[in-house]
Amino acid sequence: MTSHVTPDWGKIASMAQTIALLITVAGVFMTVGEIKAQIGTNSVSIRELRDVSGDLLKAQVTTTSNDVQYREILNELRRRVDALERQGR
Repeated sequence: MTSHVTPDWGKIASMAQTIALLITVAGVFMTVGEIKAQIGTNSVSIRELRDVSGDLLKAQVTTTSNDVQYREILNELRRRVDALERQGR
């Protein structure tokens, strides 16, 4: 005569719930890790963008300053040419 062992469905359901909960928690931790990695990548990109913006601003200031200096030089040359033309008349 063989004895029939009936499964304890309550224990099985409890174990299945525990496994599902562990999988969910692992998924949450993986998502948090991915978000942290993306934040780190974005922080590096933002720092690089800040540096590029600073360099562009410096270049623009230098160019503007040079333009003013060249304009002054050209005005001085024009004044001198005008003076020479008046002398020649």
